[in-house]
Amino acid sequence: MSNVIFLQFPTALLGRWRSEDDYNSAEYEIVVEGGGLKITAVDANDGEHFEVSGVKFDRETIMFDTLMPSTGRIAHLALKAIPGSQRATLTLTFTDTIELTRPVSDDLLPGLREIGWRNWDPIGLLAAGEQWHEKSFADEYDDYLRKVAADFRAGGSLAQAVEYLLRIEREHMVLGVRSGQEKRAEATAQAIQLYVASSAHVEGMYDGYVPASDFLVKAANGEVPLTGTEFAEQNLRLLIGYTSDADTSNRDWATLLLAGLEIDTPTVREALLKATQDCDASVRAEALLGLAERDSVLALPLVLRELERSECGYGTFQAAHAIANPSLLSGLRKWLGKGSTPWINDEINDAIAACEAALASN
Repeated sequence: MSNVIFLQFPTALLGRWRSEDDYNSAEYEIVVEGGGLKITAVDANDGEHFEVSGVKFDRETIMFDTLMPSTGRIAHLALKAIPGSQRATLTLTFTDTIELTRPVSDDLLPGLREIGWRNWDPIGLLAAGEQWHEKSFADEYDDYLRKVAADFRAGGSLAQAVEYLLRIEREHMVLGVRSGQEKRAEATAQAIQLYVASSAHVEGMYDGYVPASDFLVKAANGEVPLTGTEFAEQNLRLLIGYTSDADTSNRDWATLLLAGLEIDTPTVREALLKATQDCDASVRAEALLGLAERDSVLALPLVLRELERSECGYGTFQAAHAIANPSLLSGLRKWLGKGSTPWINDEINDAIAACEAALASN
């Protein structure tokens, strides 16, 4: 597949356009010429042809509104290039080289919708007791959340996700924008980041490994806010409490979730430090990774100690990789080829390479 096309459009404008009956309409067909995208337009009234390069359309410029049969989709867009026309109908024809695709699996979509509905809610559906998954603009909102999730999977930062959601709401929704954009964008981005991290964590474990606590299940699914409000602060305290729970699955998941938050307070560090002394290697490993990402100097002696144990979790090698200190080389080399899976061995090798690179640069 040589061309993947993403088209989006702020649906909030459509109601205004549709209320007008005196606009011209034009049919568009997307064709591929060479390595680029060309849009060919035929004005419905006089047959005049109009062309524009697809690279001029930003990812938030056009959005599908009505899902048509498998032969194509229909969207609406502002068209100023054809005199007298401010509304047009865009007909997309599928070919072997043009495919409408989504960057995140549909398996994550229900959770993303729940996060967006509870935290973002840019046009006030929550206040009306509604959800958007059956609305005409569902594809639009779904794609916004998918993009945030995909960016996190690709290594994007929380700040970038917040900036993206703010830009979408302020620049592209135009109508129905609610107050408190910054808090809502931050809460949404944090919940998606946690949701993506927990989904990736599950993929590395055996099927069915979930915490015993319903609260932690909801937290892992991004259904529980952990920052931004007094209620969220209470949830965070409950999460920290679970890092010392009697149930190992609860301690493991709670430590994983706490370590993955972009929160660095004395209380969080204290909980992670305590978890580095847990009787379970996986819990210790999650805590070490969380500390290494917050303070490599603090984490270094703890990782050195952990590497000398008879059992090390995957997160320990990730922490060593993040710290990249030559003093870790001796302990890491003892684990060469001893990982229980190929990807654990790969992480051990990567950690050694990072420490060797640090040694060479000194």
